[in-house]
Amino acid sequence: MATQTDTVSARPAAAVARLTIAALTPAIGAEIKGVDLRAAPDPATIAALRKAWHDYSVILLRDQALSDEDQIRFGECFGTLGRVFTHREGRHPAILLVSNIRQDGKPIGALPDGEMQFHSDQCYVEHPPAGTMLYGIEVPSTGGDTMFASMYAAYDTLSDAMKKKLEGLRGVNYYDPTSDYVVRKGPPSEKALRWSHPVVRVHPATARAEAHPRDCRAGAVPAGPDPPAGSSPRFRIKQMAAAPTPLRRTTWAARPPCG
Repeated sequence: MATQTDTVSARPAAAVARLTIAALTPAIGAEIKGVDLRAAPDPATIAALRKAWHDYSVILLRDQALSDEDQIRFGECFGTLGRVFTHREGRHPAILLVSNIRQDGKPIGALPDGEMQFHSDQCYVEHPPAGTMLYGIEVPSTGGDTMFASMYAAYDTLSDAMKKKLEGLRGVNYYDPTSDYVVRKGPPSEKALRWSHPVVRVHPATARAEAHPRDCRAGAVPAGPDPPAGSSPRFRIKQMAAAPTPLRRTTWAARPPCG
């Protein structure tokens, strides 16, 4: 579920006192306990959740028995919901069902074969979403983990010389709905959605610089002549995104029964 940014002012409230926030790694991720998302959070709780999101980049709230309506309401706490490009009839336009279940030989959802590797959602549009919410309904007994990379950490590990090279560089990001997700052959088709974004940007809420290739499944390439072989800034940042240091691996748990 995608959301655009919005601003919520923090207010002192007793409800916030029951929240506990625990960092999951030094670079990225925090688990939050003490909030039931089946009820609409009060403004102070929303502000605390948003602050944790900005501080830790990824927030994890386990054991939530949520309906589609609950998910939509929670997503709207962070801003106006966007639309997914592979919308399924009968679901809210902001919800994308990812499933490997097939009925009559056809997938009931999108991305049935684990096609998506490291990527940034909808990087191929002018205004990508500020964030995405993932919710596990039915999960495998083993495997299927999701990994998140801290691009703050990726940028911080770059040399000063590399940071200098990246100043002003933009990447052309594309998504080709006619292309195979796993094996891409040749250039994107004329139907491919594409947009260029800065390779390094400063986050408007945290004022921290981050390497932002938005790559791997979106096909980002430097906007301009490629540097000499072996010295491509894009290649080095892609390696940073896949390196073990700034990663958070999340093992899914199935959704509790909705009461």
